[in-house]
Amino acid sequence: MQFLLLHHEKKLPKFYIHAINEYQKRLQRYCKIQHLFIPPDNDKALQKKIPSNAYIIGIIPSSSTHTSIEFAETLSHLGISGRSRVVFILHPSKTLRNQCDLCVALSSFVLQPSTLLTLLYEQIYRSYRINLNQPYHK
Repeated sequence: MQFLLLHHEKKLPKFYIHAINEYQKRLQRYCKIQHLFIPPDNDKALQKKIPSNAYIIGIIPSSSTHTSIEFAETLSHLGISGRSRVVFILHPSKTLRNQCDLCVALSSFVLQPSTLLTLLYEQIYRSYRINLNQPYHK
């Protein structure tokens, strides 16, 4: 699968960059994943980055939360159904929410954008481990 994570955080703190790099390293055996900065309130630039056949998931704090197992099942179902390109949009505008195939919250807490991006990487990694019946914690 190919994941594209679109976010509005221009500069990430070093701690989060280190954590994201670690998850990218772990995920490279399972999928292709990247994240891109998109300036806020620039829906046209964001829409240009979304492949036409992508499944779009909006990460919105006010949406319903999923357990790790439910999130893993969602990603597994997408892979089985042939939807191999998944785009996550962190805090999409109201206009882009209408284009999302699914809206979820990763936590019931309101998180800073850099924390949310790191948590999304972690959840994708956890999903692969769950779906492959592999232990998540070492």
